[in-house]
Amino acid sequence: MYLRASDKASGVENFHSAVGSKLIRRELVTKALRQGLTPRHGLEPLQFSYAKTLEKPLVVGLLGTGRQGLRLLAAVNPAFLAVKSIADIRPSNQSRAIEALLGIYKSKGWTTGDDVKKDVRVYDAYDKLLAAAKADGLEAVIIALPSHLHAKAALAALEAGLHVFIETPMALSVADAKQVARKAAEKNRILAVGQQRHYSRIYDHALEMVRLDLLDQVHYIRSQWHVAKPEKKEDKKKAKKEVRKPDDFKIDWWQEVPADESQVKFDGYDSPEELVRWQLYEKYSGGLLAELGSQLFGAAAMFVAATPNRDPQRPYPLSVAGTGSQILRGAAGDINDHVHCIFEYAIQGYVEDKFTPPKARKKIAVQFDLIIGNEFDGYGETVLGRQGSLVLENEQKAMLFHTSDVDKSLRVVEKKNTPGAPGIEVPKDGKADEESESLGRLALQGADAGFATELEHWAFCCKPPADNKAATKPRCDAEGGLYATVLTVAAAKAVKLETRVDFKKEWFDVKSDETPDQL
Repeated sequence: MYLRASDKASGVENFHSAVGSKLIRRELVTKALRQGLTPRHGLEPLQFSYAKTLEKPLVVGLLGTGRQGLRLLAAVNPAFLAVKSIADIRPSNQSRAIEALLGIYKSKGWTTGDDVKKDVRVYDAYDKLLAAAKADGLEAVIIALPSHLHAKAALAALEAGLHVFIETPMALSVADAKQVARKAAEKNRILAVGQQRHYSRIYDHALEMVRLDLLDQVHYIRSQWHVAKPEKKEDKKKAKKEVRKPDDFKIDWWQEVPADESQVKFDGYDSPEELVRWQLYEKYSGGLLAELGSQLFGAAAMFVAATPNRDPQRPYPLSVAGTGSQILRGAAGDINDHVHCIFEYAIQGYVEDKFTPPKARKKIAVQFDLIIGNEFDGYGETVLGRQGSLVLENEQKAMLFHTSDVDKSLRVVEKKNTPGAPGIEVPKDGKADEESESLGRLALQGADAGFATELEHWAFCCKPPADNKAATKPRCDAEGGLYATVLTVAAAKAVKLETRVDFKKEWFDVKSDETPDQL
């Protein structure tokens, strides 16, 4: 999809106008303004219903301090989380984490890495950290290890009585995901899965528009993640000096092996290159579908669940078909660098019997494209309804249009035959609703991808205040993590077998032993 800069600017203004309108989110926006709330200073707790601070921060250990571990570390709010230990098999990753901790906990007066090590234990293996968890006073762990270790580490942490935040994917098999979910329930521990879009203010406002049927019967969703190998390597000296924000981290699966690690034999990996570039190997990452697709599947599922015309009896997909290949010359690793999938979801009026032709069965399609080689279009979602088109771009902006009128302003008005319901109107005078647009712009000022908010809410769920009345369930819990794992595994089977896979509701049931793993 190609949008000019002026089209995008118009779409962003329209989105702001919708957020600030009386029929969408004006009440929330004005409440935040009256209370003087701003991003990272009370606005997120209001929007996502949790306390502004905890009596005592949750004491955590971080398993894995690679790129994603550092991103989560950069999202840590000391009022909610106290990092007491870290573990990574690579010395270079340990060093970068210590540098990050220096920036996060400035109030402790740390000035050198040795100062950090006096308060934070550093381990060269995650199982060593877990073995010392009680002695170190840990209450929980954050798991950001290579994906093939997620389930194993989560099970060990839960068995030790720790709360768990696990980066997506929750597991590389549905059987393992169910084991993790069951163990969390057995131990009565809070398990959250890293799907930060659940905590993005941009996505939250977009979902509200879909819930209220502003787009008018969503009938198609397209999602893509296009990645290119970085041409320029980051300045490591500059990166060390700066306190980085979570959104600053970009995908780079082609990192160079440091000279002092190039001859090291790392346990569990055939070579240092496989460890450093583990995302490019199926046995460690699960490929594009697990590393990127699981995030997109979770986001698209939120939009499907929000549509008023969904079929509540079938909250899971009906089927998935897909194709994939490795087509780039000189591609590293063994994963497919191009994967394309289409999921079918039932909507209201869906029927399935041999007498009903497929075209009459009432379904919507959700299409996914995952490619390495060209980052044109970046990543995000496009949600189409009969009257509105919603575009979310790189977790940084959202655009709203009246169908394909990308250069026109719009207003949110009450639908003629449905009192109180919002609809889209292109004003005859072409003028935007300036008041609503201004309020919406204020509401989205400083909006980020949601990494800090998801960690704060997880900590709140683990240690809610005594007088708490808010829900203490993460927005993406064990059930949500299992859902994304089922979609990921089924899609991988469809691609590998070059066939259509029909979903079974038992695959999504934690108590059932049925899975698509053996297809």
